[in-house]
Amino acid sequence: MPNQFAQIFPVTGDFVPTKASVHLSPSLSSPGTYFSIPSADNNPVIDATNFYSIVQSDHKWIYDNSTAGFTGPGYMEVKGEGFVSDLVYFPNDFFLDQYFMDIYFLGMGGTLGAFGRIRYPVQSSYSGTFNIWIRAYADGAFTGYLYLDGVKHQTLSFTGTGDWVWYQTSVALDTSLHIIGISFETDDTKIDKIIIGSTNSSTPTGTGPAYTDSPFLTTHARIWSLDGLGDPDSALYIYDYKTSVVDMIVPDWYNFNLSFLNSSEAIAYDDDNYGLVLSTSGINDDNKMTWDSTDYSTPLYTVYRDVTGSWSQSTARTYLFGIYSDRSDWVDVASGYMETEQGSSSQSILNTFEDDEATLLNVRIV
Repeated sequence: MPNQFAQIFPVTGDFVPTKASVHLSPSLSSPGTYFSIPSADNNPVIDATNFYSIVQSDHKWIYDNSTAGFTGPGYMEVKGEGFVSDLVYFPNDFFLDQYFMDIYFLGMGGTLGAFGRIRYPVQSSYSGTFNIWIRAYADGAFTGYLYLDGVKHQTLSFTGTGDWVWYQTSVALDTSLHIIGISFETDDTKIDKIIIGSTNSSTPTGTGPAYTDSPFLTTHARIWSLDGLGDPDSALYIYDYKTSVVDMIVPDWYNFNLSFLNSSEAIAYDDDNYGLVLSTSGINDDNKMTWDSTDYSTPLYTVYRDVTGSWSQSTARTYLFGIYSDRSDWVDVASGYMETEQGSSSQSILNTFEDDEATLLNVRIV
């Protein structure tokens, strides 16, 4: 199944992309805001890319999939230095309290330091000590921190092997909603999967158990340069995300920031084509994210990337993360049928580009 889709767009003249507005339609059967631990025999298995927020700092957490061996659509990786990016807003008092706590720590030069923190909301139906298994990749020894509700809880000290390895830590939880945060303080360290439970004391084998159903979706956006065949070749140091917890609530246009995370990594755009690449985590038979597209007849096809890492051209008109469809008013999504949006076949996917903006029928890049 394809797990990434790319919309190709040209850059000409003085145009510098700074924002992409994309029409996305979330569909969740039972939308929620946290991972549940309903019983001792029910351990949530979480895709690390299916987080609800990141507190970015000098060294960023970004989505990537260039290192083989990951289990979902990709993994999260610590990269580089840059500015402290804006934090997201949260819809209820608990998440809002966490937001202001992070603002306080950053403003006071407190516990966060120079490395970003990736965060996962969890709630257990019972109190106890919970093992946390983290599937991570590092070339050598690395350290980090486990946070609980915005407060540094314990130091993590692991030995990397240049491969994907399971690492273990633990935390005491009551039945309240909690935010588990993870910070790795070595660049290029990656995190792929997380298991939380009170009975999972044995080290997981291989890639571990399959993901449990997620209560929300996380959509990732990056900009890629293209190779000589016109396929996405390498990702630029640009990353933004949205979640169905706080952002993607209803079908609408959503803005992704296309600014470079670090000015020293910025490039001068050539008069060339680039790819806006989207991927979504948390997909299952009942949870979907549709990138509403349209008919087109230009040679600048939208392309998709499958699980082998290969890019292929597609004449699909409407894209669902996890599946794709050729020209059709309906798409079979295993659990039933979902009506899809279609554009007019008389329209070209590419409109006129000017120096200050580029407009596609399904993407607006400014």
